Amino acid sequence: MGPLSENAFLHQVLELLTMYDWIWHHDDSSSRLIQRPGGDLVRIRNARRGFPDLCAARIADGRLIFAELKRDQGSRGGTKGRELEPDQLLWERALRANASRPGSTIEYYLWRPRDLEDIVRILAR
Repeated sequence: MGPLSENAFLHQVLELLTMYDWIWHHDDSSSRLIQRPGGDLVRIRNARRGFPDLCAARIADGRLIFAELKRDQGSRGGTKGRELEPDQLLWERALRANASRPGSTIEYYLWRPRDLEDIVRILAR
């Protein structure tokens, strides 16, 4: 079996978010898929370039996670599809700066399929 696609990995992470009582928003750069509180999914077009793939919030503890998802390796073993683009780097820098402020409940992650155990630990805490 080959490397896990970014889309298959995304669906794994969305299942984990739901399992651990997170509400989430997925951004695929051309449109956004938003889960409403009742569970309905709504697609909105023309999202901002570079915005992280996922935004998730948990009401119980006020945590807010932004996560960029990448494959472990490119489709042909190269780096394409696994490195952050310049617009993604800008968002990463802004979100990490905010996350490092005292009292911030914002968290930023760059997640890959190999990080699945860490992802479970982060979402479950």
